[in-house]
Amino acid sequence: MIRTHGSAAFTSSGVGYTVTFSEAVTGVGINDFSFTSTNGSPNPFVTGLITTNNIVFTINLNTGSNAGKFRLDLKNSGTGIADAAGNAITQGFTGGEEYTVQIPDPAITAGGSALTAMTTNYGAASASQGFTVSGSNLTANLIITAPNGFEVSKDNGVTYGVSTSITPVSGTVASTSILVRLAATTSVGSYSGNIVLASTGATSVNLATASSTVSQRALTITANNANKTYGVLLVGGSGSVAFTPTGLRNGETIGSVTLAYGTGAGTNAGVGTYTGSVAPSAAIGGTFTASNYSISYAAGNIIVGTATLSIAANNVNKTYGQVLAGSSSSTAFTPSGLQNGETVGSVSIAYGTGAAGNAAVGTYTGSVTPSALTGGTFNASNYSISYATGNIIIGAKALTITSNNTNKTYGMLLVGGTGSAAFTASGLENGETIGSVTLAY
Repeated sequence: MIRTHGSAAFTSSGVGYTVTFSEAVTGVGINDFSFTSTNGSPNPFVTGLITTNNIVFTINLNTGSNAGKFRLDLKNSGTGIADAAGNAITQGFTGGEEYTVQIPDPAITAGGSALTAMTTNYGAASASQGFTVSGSNLTANLIITAPNGFEVSKDNGVTYGVSTSITPVSGTVASTSILVRLAATTSVGSYSGNIVLASTGATSVNLATASSTVSQRALTITANNANKTYGVLLVGGSGSVAFTPTGLRNGETIGSVTLAYGTGAGTNAGVGTYTGSVAPSAAIGGTFTASNYSISYAAGNIIVGTATLSIAANNVNKTYGQVLAGSSSSTAFTPSGLQNGETVGSVSIAYGTGAAGNAAVGTYTGSVTPSALTGGTFNASNYSISYATGNIIIGAKALTITSNNTNKTYGMLLVGGTGSAAFTASGLENGETIGSVTLAY
């Protein structure tokens, strides 16, 4: 049994043997032969058998996927091989030539120009750079792993990750473009290291990255305007969420800031806008990392609005017949809402229905109208002033009716009755008169 290929060492899967019998035979089949491993663990198998004269046979083989040495043997029995006279072959043959199957090692290749330094600001990926990878005789996926801070893509930048995987076809990875960049989530700092190309059984390839830099991102924290009414005291402190950040990346948040209040924070600060009087600082908490940002703080304004001041006119009590006259300097009112211990001097009072002398006894709701608050220590511009009316309450006037003395002579009879005008009235108002009274004696 002679090899059909001259070299005993072979890397291809297609080899064969030439088997020559001493005379023409019949009954030769592929199952009449077997393989003997003499080193390693080869796994060859017969793919075909050809003869032209029944003396010389060509047996084609596939050497399989494992390395090692083997030879082709003719089995000792049970072959069914016989000569032309029908005499069965009496023995096998084990003295044929050997093949050495050499399986090539898996190999990974990187191509392209050397990578150069990359730069970016935190929160944005850097511009990408590219290289190529290929592989041969691979038995597992080709894995491309980026060093810390970087990310890689095999689909021209559609998707990026810390690693990516390429599946070989029949052991081969065709030349594939790979992109690498600094990731948007990489913290501020300098980054370098090797991109590792690896596959099971293959020698890993390290592709160096140049020292690359992620710089701080500008972050502005602006205090919200603080609105208050006159007389309210603003007190600063930590833990405030009254701010607006601009420049945060990667969905990050800030927990709180410290606020300090300047001019306009006091209770006696007049109505108006106090520009730049809300100063933020010391941003903490949330999900952001302060070292990734260059933080600036922008002040907000204190806006003081008017306090509500209500002036309620006091109720006015009078008796029937009395006339009420208005005044420009009345103190007959009650203020509600004054701040900082302030006072008011006087108001103008106007009287409506019920003020006249002939207004009947009763309550005249809303007939005392205050206005034009002046004087005191308050400043009207710091207040939103409203006026509430009071009532005129008229009580009965005292009226005394005194009967006249009656003179008679002895023996006369006095008889009482209605319709008498023998009386004197004291207390009538508005020129009013009484017609008569009833007298009883």
